[in-house]
Amino acid sequence: MTRGDGAERSAEERRASSRVIVDPDRCTGHGRCYTLAPDVYDADDVGHCRLLVEEVSGELEARAAIGEQNCPEQAITVSRQV
Repeated sequence: MTRGDGAERSAEERRASSRVIVDPDRCTGHGRCYTLAPDVYDADDVGHCRLLVEEVSGELEARAAIGEQNCPEQAITVSRQV
């Protein structure tokens, strides 16, 4: 692998990442997100969602999306970054 290949891959990975956002006003602490994706989400002292990572790609992106899809309060947003 040449140095240019590594830089190109890094730029490609950045383009393919997503940002995870949790609305603390909507989260009521059901815990589905951190139960289903403990490598992306965690619980704070009262059981509300706390992010472990804000930018995800690949497998973490898929896991973040599972947390988003299973949040009954729709407090999680996973948005694709360009």
